[in-house]
Amino acid sequence: MKDEFTDYRHIWLYSKSHYKKGDTMKDLRTILAHRNGVEQENVNNKFVINVLSKLVCKHLSQTHMEQTMVELMGFGMHNHPVGSCLYTPYKPLMLDEQTRILLNKLAFVTIKNENPELTLNLGKPDSTILPLKDED
Repeated sequence: MKDEFTDYRHIWLYSKSHYKKGDTMKDLRTILAHRNGVEQENVNNKFVINVLSKLVCKHLSQTHMEQTMVELMGFGMHNHPVGSCLYTPYKPLMLDEQTRILLNKLAFVTIKNENPELTLNLGKPDSTILPLKDED
């Protein structure tokens, strides 16, 4: 059985810009279809958001996770005149914006194994899944 890291390493690589970015949801459906051995049309947007959310929940600290959930719900934090913070609703976020927030969170996570001293190597992106980012 594969571990979570092996299963989702191309999501991590995508979040860290190792692949060319096109239509983000389509790209993520392509990665997950490859991972699951199914056609892309069998992977829906809800599944993509579910996978991203689980990865973010598992790898962010409690504080960062709470901030992320507030962002995803479309709230912004404003300072109250007496110094406390209040969350004020903005507008509901569209799916693309939710995806961008989750990918951004994943992009800045250092991936470690059971030994917190060791950082895992993501390996190389696979051009048979998505086009690779052009080298500048």
